[in-house]
Amino acid sequence: MLGREGQRRLGESRALVVGCGALGTHTAELLLRAGVETLTLVDRDVVEERDLHRVALFTPADVGRPKAEAAADALRRIARHAAITSHAAHLDPHLAEELVPKADVVLDALDNLDARYLVNDACVKHGVPWVYTAVLATYGMTMPIVPARGRSASSSRRWRGRRCTPTEPRA
Repeated sequence: MLGREGQRRLGESRALVVGCGALGTHTAELLLRAGVETLTLVDRDVVEERDLHRVALFTPADVGRPKAEAAADALRRIARHAAITSHAAHLDPHLAEELVPKADVVLDALDNLDARYLVNDACVKHGVPWVYTAVLATYGMTMPIVPARGRSASSSRRWRGRRCTPTEPRA
C-alpha cells in the first residue's frame, strides 16, 4: 500500500505521456485514477474512426480532433481537479527540451522509433526516468529506464539509456 505519504507524493508528481493512441490514453487514464494530478499529453495525430474500438477515451464525436486534445478533454471529465495540458504537435527536439525537464516521469507510448530515441536522449540528458512501452497485436513490452548520473557502476562508459540496447538504428 502507498499510504497517505505515498498517495501525497503520487499526487504531486508530474507525468508526460507521449503518444495518445490506445497505449498512451489507457496509461494516462490509469495514472490519473491512481492519483497523479499533473499530466501532459503529446500527440500529432487526429482521432480516426478506426481508433474508436481500442481507445476507451474517444467517442465518435472526437473523430477528426487532435488525439491529445480529445484525450485531455476526456480525462478532465474524469478528474476536474487535475492539471492536464495537451500538445497537438510532433515531438521534436525543441518540444522535448521544453517538456521533459518539467516531468518526474515520461511514458513512451509512441509508434515511431526516431521519436523514441529523442525521448531517450532528452530523458538521459535531464535524468528523468521513462517507461518504454510497445504493443503489437496481442504482445506487449514494458521497460522502465532510470537514467544514471555520470558513469554506470559496472562500466566505464557513460550510461545512455535505450541506446545501450542492441537495436540502435544504424546511421
